[in-house]
Amino acid sequence: MSTLTVGSGGTYATIQAAVNAASAGDTILVGAGTFAGATITKELTIIGQGSGAGGTTITTGASQNGFQLSGNVDATASDTSATVTIQGFKFTGNAVGVNVASTAVLNHLVIQNSDFAGNKTFGVGMGSGASGLGTIEITGSTFEQNGNGTRNGDGDIVLFGFTGNALLKNVTVSGGTNAVPTNANADTGIQISGFNPTTYDVTHPIGTVIFDNVNVSGSYAKVLVEIQGYTNLDGLEFLDTGTTISGHAGWGWALQIDPTAGQTSSAQAGVAGQPGFFDDSAASALAPDTVDLSHVTVSNDIPVNVPSGSSLYAFNGMALGTVFSGTTVADHVTGAAGTNLIAGSNGNDIITGGTGDDVLEGGGGNDTIDGGAGSNTVVFSGNRADYLVSLNGSTYTVSDQNSGADGIDTVSNVATFEFADGAFSASDVVCFMPGTRIAVPDGTVPIEALKIGDHVATVDGRLMPVRWIGRQTVSRRFADPLRVLPVRIRAGALGQNVPARDLLISPDHAILVDDILVQAAGLVNGMSIIRESNVPMTYVYYHVELDDHSLILAENVPAETFVDNVDRLGFDNWDEHEALYPSGKSIPEMPLPRVKSRRQLPKTIRARLHQIGLVHPSHIKVFAA
Repeated sequence: MSTLTVGSGGTYATIQAAVNAASAGDTILVGAGTFAGATITKELTIIGQGSGAGGTTITTGASQNGFQLSGNVDATASDTSATVTIQGFKFTGNAVGVNVASTAVLNHLVIQNSDFAGNKTFGVGMGSGASGLGTIEITGSTFEQNGNGTRNGDGDIVLFGFTGNALLKNVTVSGGTNAVPTNANADTGIQISGFNPTTYDVTHPIGTVIFDNVNVSGSYAKVLVEIQGYTNLDGLEFLDTGTTISGHAGWGWALQIDPTAGQTSSAQAGVAGQPGFFDDSAASALAPDTVDLSHVTVSNDIPVNVPSGSSLYAFNGMALGTVFSGTTVADHVTGAAGTNLIAGSNGNDIITGGTGDDVLEGGGGNDTIDGGAGSNTVVFSGNRADYLVSLNGSTYTVSDQNSGADGIDTVSNVATFEFADGAFSASDVVCFMPGTRIAVPDGTVPIEALKIGDHVATVDGRLMPVRWIGRQTVSRRFADPLRVLPVRIRAGALGQNVPARDLLISPDHAILVDDILVQAAGLVNGMSIIRESNVPMTYVYYHVELDDHSLILAENVPAETFVDNVDRLGFDNWDEHEALYPSGKSIPEMPLPRVKSRRQLPKTIRARLHQIGLVHPSHIKVFAA
């Protein structure tokens, strides 16, 4: 192998002349100064004098590329596995600094210690795809304002139609200096796309793609970093050295990760144009799709502004950090630091938010959603009444009772539940508490879904219209826990299938036990009936008012309706009652004995419930731990 020299005192005046004369495996040393680039078709190492003052600059012209990789480069290597190394250059004033042609066949491209600034379309790119590139490494290099908005998809590093491996290490990318992006800015800082550039078909998983100490900043017309068009993203790795993505994104979010790239399995494969075909079978074979963004910090100060009909229309006016769109199979996603919008699709997804205020949606399937730190929102596609919501400790279970498509989701660390018909504070979603099922003529409904005029079934067989639903917001911040914390009556604690599920009610709410109205606090035995302390700081109790003081079935437990021994002024919506009944509405108490405390509870009832508690699964589990 030989070393050829270019420039003052060298053997060759131009880099192209040296490339033409070199044999595969040779090294070309380029002296200081400004040179036109070259087309590289063989295995070579080309080294400049650095990208700073006194270094080597490659300027070929705005309509030509700096270094162009083309042809079957691998065929020139003795082992048919070629490496081309480019080191120590500044690329400026070219169409593309380093371009890989769509016809190139090259095992390994290494770009080291170089600078790319002011190239018209890409710093490093492969405009019409480079399926024949096996691995690209870009290390110790900087990129500034490559791409001027004249070509769709332009940017600093654009790996398009790319299904190989990539390493970006110690790389800094800087976009425009304008605070508000325009179309004169490049579209992206880094784009890695795996769909076919002609058919848009998505049929391959991502290779091993590693971000190791990468920083992207400045203004971009679309997003700062975009990764899209792969059946699986398991190979995408952000190392703990950190990746920072912070700037001004014209679309309203800085990092976009979209495995399907908007393509669909219903499209015909191999047909030019969009929509392309997304290979569900290939995705299923590699499921789950795992993406960990916990070592990524993302920020953006440009708000979303999309037309109605867009899936992100609801976020107009909100500046997002990361937008992740799931595959058709199970996605396991951990969010970045910053504001994440993570939307699963089908499959049993596991979604964990980052440290910011995130918006999370599981989509179809049985999903596990953990908001992480911050004030987070979980989104469901149906109306509130379509879901049964229950709280166990600090974890919510949300079951789709309508179509069933949303499955049964487990949700924690969220502040807001957003349904199609409105947003609810988490403390409002589960509190004779939301999610409590009340017997109605054709089954059961969550108590919060009842409306004035609806009919409920009473224990004595009547169908009675609801006259009012009282709502009372409770804060436990300064309150006496014994007065405000709900009582949890575990499923089966009162008898077989009574309650049918855990029942959460206020401590003063009475239920019927052996023809005695017993207020819930009087039933607490510390085993199967407990005071629930793991509740939000604020929550809501509901009370049903009928024409008389009756017993309705709540989770199959006979529970009292509203009676005048409670002042309606304590309810949030007392004025609604006054408007409905300006002359007042008297409801006398039914003629049954009432127990208000445990010491008043008859010994026979106390002993029976104690025996049930001793053998109740919740008690056995506690004492076996």
